[in-house]
Amino acid sequence: MDYRRIHDNIIDQAKNRVPTGYTENHHIIPKCLGGNNSPENLVRLTAREHFIIHKLLVEIYPNEGGLKIAAFLFCYWKSGKQERSYHIGAREYARLRESNAIVQSVAQKKRYEDPEYRAKMVAAQSTTEARANYTAAQQKRFKDNPVTVEQKTKMSASAKKRYEDHEERAKQSAAQQKRFKDNPVTVEQKAKQSATMKKALGTTEARAKKSAVQKGTKAIHNPISGKARKVKEPQLKELLDSGWVIGRLPKDK
Repeated sequence: MDYRRIHDNIIDQAKNRVPTGYTENHHIIPKCLGGNNSPENLVRLTAREHFIIHKLLVEIYPNEGGLKIAAFLFCYWKSGKQERSYHIGAREYARLRESNAIVQSVAQKKRYEDPEYRAKMVAAQSTTEARANYTAAQQKRFKDNPVTVEQKTKMSASAKKRYEDHEERAKQSAAQQKRFKDNPVTVEQKAKQSATMKKALGTTEARAKKSAVQKGTKAIHNPISGKARKVKEPQLKELLDSGWVIGRLPKDK
């Protein structure tokens, strides 16, 4: 199928008519391909024509992610009070959504591979205002959608199942070790963490609360691997049976 010819025919027809009824502005050369907002680059299309044009652009420029995102946005976007006069079938919606998801995933991965972008994101999320906004949003979500007893039971069972999976635990441990190796904790971060902990446990009430949580917890270590942790029953018995020993890790380890 000659997608370019169909595209050009629709654009030419739209240029040579007087718009009537509901129409939308369209950039003949898309912005992601260098187009601008000049009158020569704009044309009025019906809602249906606009959607078809963007579907054609995806076929004409299959490697341009911005056009795939734009085509997917047509599936649910409304302009003002007037809805678009067409309906998207299930197969077409799925095709556009999957294509958009791939584009977004690749773009996100590319951004996170940029150290400057990661540093910028960390800086933005570390501000007092950002943390306060996140806390407020979390509180609102829990207030609007409180966790039910059934959900708590389900989450607990899921966490227990993951913990009992030795392969999964080893995988998580390896990932955690890699994170610390790639991003070692600085002296400044250690000092900040220590100050935060001292502040959190500065009151008698806070210390009593932590003590109550840790009640029944045993410190154990693995003499072979040199690892140490604190656990409660029933995990304690399971680890002791697999070679762990009660007590803190010896200093010479």
